[in-house]
Amino acid sequence: MELAVKFLNPADDEFVIDPACGSGGFLVETLRHVVAALTVTRPDMTEGERKDAVLRYARTYIRGIDFNPDLAKVSKMYMVLYDDGHTGIFSADSLSAITDLAAASQAAGAGAFGSAMFDVVITNPPFGTKGKITSTERLSQYQLGRNWQRGDDDCYTPTQKLRPGGQTPEILFVERCVELLKPGGRLALVLPDGILTNSSLRYVRDYLFNELHIIAVVSLPDGTFRQSGVNPKTSVVFGVKKGGDVQGVTEVFMCELDRVGYDLVKKTAPMSFKRNPEGQVLRDAAGRPLVDTEVPDALAAFEQFKADQGLPF
Repeated sequence: MELAVKFLNPADDEFVIDPACGSGGFLVETLRHVVAALTVTRPDMTEGERKDAVLRYARTYIRGIDFNPDLAKVSKMYMVLYDDGHTGIFSADSLSAITDLAAASQAAGAGAFGSAMFDVVITNPPFGTKGKITSTERLSQYQLGRNWQRGDDDCYTPTQKLRPGGQTPEILFVERCVELLKPGGRLALVLPDGILTNSSLRYVRDYLFNELHIIAVVSLPDGTFRQSGVNPKTSVVFGVKKGGDVQGVTEVFMCELDRVGYDLVKKTAPMSFKRNPEGQVLRDAAGRPLVDTEVPDALAAFEQFKADQGLPF
């Protein structure tokens, strides 16, 4: 979560949404990021002024949706503990029509909601769910709900014919996330590696390349989502929606993480610490154990990549 948020670097005047927010982890990490940035960039603020600024940001710019009303409640409570961004969270089916989601947002007191509204979309959508969406009404709302055909240029384009066997929710979720972004908006999307590699899903990748400047792909270690009951190999895809200021991205930042600070072999995934050859936990000068993670190195490398590519965030 920290890596995804810091890669996208949301600012305190940008709309952020997690359309599958679960217990609110990405949103809380976003708030932490904004608080840390304000502390550095606005040293003139008193502690009270900073708290007021964070509260205004959380209530104005943060949105979260989850299909499970109990999880939405958990997310709200989690956000209350971290500067009270709970008002923008509501329960709904994120794959519903945008007009229905806007109505649900207003009814829940979560504020304005619409397509092409958000500067940052950051999410770990539900994958591995059984069954497909077969409703013609629902499928017709999505390009990825249609059959795609391969053209003479070796690229796939959508037809007018709906997919006869339906479509998996995780693939429709890809399009919904892109739809929520404004031009130039930034996306972090956790995806099963199958979507990125299977030949039968080439059309999904073509959709992403048509809509986004893909700027980074970070491969996550095996077992990252074992606790949630599913365990596919996953990666985080980072992109910038076309039509904004970002132009001419010539390279993609690629990174494979093996160590993320948790022992993913164990079901409970306890924290993992650096150890010396004798097996003793290493500590910093203050006596705190050193977390065994490659995330700081990945963040530093991506900052250099952004500078080299002239990415403005």
